[in-house]
Amino acid sequence: HISAVFGQEQYYRVILDYHLQNNTKKKSIQKIALPPDTNYQKVLIEKIDPRPEKFETDIDGNWLATYTVDPDEKLDIKANLAIKVSFLPATKNNSHPEAFLQSNNIWDYDNPIFTIPDIQSLRTPKAIYDFVVDKFTYDFNKVSKLKTQKLSASESLKQPESAICSDFTNTFIAISRKAGIPARELQGFALSENPDLKPLSLKQDVLHSWPEFFDSEKNTWVQIDPTWAKTTQGIDYFNKLDFNHIVFVIHGTDPNMPITAGGYKNGDNQNKDVSVEPISEMEFPSAQIAIGEIKQTDGVISIELKNNNPVGFFGSINIEKNQYISDNTNQVTIAPFSSEPLRIGVNHRPLLNKRLVTTIISINGARYEQRIQIEPLFSPVPLFSGIGGLFVAGTFLTRRLYLRRRQRKTTLHR
Repeated sequence: HISAVFGQEQYYRVILDYHLQNNTKKKSIQKIALPPDTNYQKVLIEKIDPRPEKFETDIDGNWLATYTVDPDEKLDIKANLAIKVSFLPATKNNSHPEAFLQSNNIWDYDNPIFTIPDIQSLRTPKAIYDFVVDKFTYDFNKVSKLKTQKLSASESLKQPESAICSDFTNTFIAISRKAGIPARELQGFALSENPDLKPLSLKQDVLHSWPEFFDSEKNTWVQIDPTWAKTTQGIDYFNKLDFNHIVFVIHGTDPNMPITAGGYKNGDNQNKDVSVEPISEMEFPSAQIAIGEIKQTDGVISIELKNNNPVGFFGSINIEKNQYISDNTNQVTIAPFSSEPLRIGVNHRPLLNKRLVTTIISINGARYEQRIQIEPLFSPVPLFSGIGGLFVAGTFLTRRLYLRRRQRKTTLHR
């Protein structure tokens, strides 16, 4: 089977609706997950209404927006995005792959079923992918059900003749992790011209899932799709993906959270909340990083890196060595409209007085001068207060001894 992909990029307009609800008598802090940047896609937040109180990135790289929902209130949120999907993954790794080797209730590779010889012998991502594609049969009837429970990988292996995308994905992840290969789940939108060949189950916004594994040689995450390999009768979705997979959330540390776009419903709304349309090529702005608050706690300086742009930032931040600071290079990811602290160690501190030091900070190769104040080991005011106190105490003690000696002399002369 031959699958041709033309060009290197595809652009999409994505409109997402989120419905939050607070049934309590107290204010509720709630978060929604927006489609994040990955090494295959770049996201531009054109508009989000209402604006969240805070944006942040979690350990998996998800973009989370925080809202406060008043008691007994509902809050509807609409996000308008442009997303650029690339055919080849960028070499981008700001995660800790070892965090994605754990077993849990879904990726339960400590279950005895994973000790059978056919699974024990699987040591590479390609071998695991081939095993999963051969093992499972896609169940077109099961995917049409609106409420389909997410099974653990061990349960999926016990009923391979009735599988949907989550069964293919979770089994690949579990076997990969058992073999020491970091892997995680991606949930999102998969655009297909033929739903019978590439089933999406998009009724009521039940979206597609596919896995990715960490390639230690390329130092990047690689997305694959064993489900579509099965339903397209053998098209290769291991060596190359396509432009049709848009990630909404990444599940690496938790197999169920955060909830993907399309899953934020309330009692009044069971409509589709996801709209994806291909668009013409467009220019994305670049993220400009600003230096915010700088503060020092003991021997650590914290520099606030602010991204006030509608796109995420990924790049290298280098602090050049000087008299007080060591050379320091970090790979940094910052979500749109948010900030992240950069912490650097102070290798030498002045004894008593503050020092204002010109420091060179390079952001993706562009050099900036920044004046950083280095706090001393000892604060002069408490130190001199202590010395003054010792002087006063010493003077008082000397005078007492002097008066006592005079008193003794007076007594002897009587």
